[in-house]
Amino acid sequence: MNQSVTRVLLTVDQPLHAQLLKHAFATCPDLELVGEATEVIECMQKMVSKKPHLWIHSWDEGPELQAVLSHVYDSQPSLSVIRISLNEPAGYIQMQVRSLADLLKLATQTRLLLGAA
Repeated sequence: MNQSVTRVLLTVDQPLHAQLLKHAFATCPDLELVGEATEVIECMQKMVSKKPHLWIHSWDEGPELQAVLSHVYDSQPSLSVIRISLNEPAGYIQMQVRSLADLLKLATQTRLLLGAA
């Protein structure tokens, strides 16, 4: 397994959005799509079998999401999670970080990615 590649599990409800994300992954050699899931049990099984570094999902807050998160953080405490919500006027991304250092690193990387001075 290549350590420099970020392994991604995708759980996005809208097929068009999933296709757009998969296209973006295909153009980025640092990301590897290791699986897709549509249901809670399938998602938890793929978390265990595929061991992703990053989970991108579009599930709303609720018991299904909490079930997956509690299962995942017991077995993979270093998993990064991105929640995409298209119900917000300008789009919305929610990320979970483990520490202030992780948050600052993310802010720096985002600034560099966006080309801000």
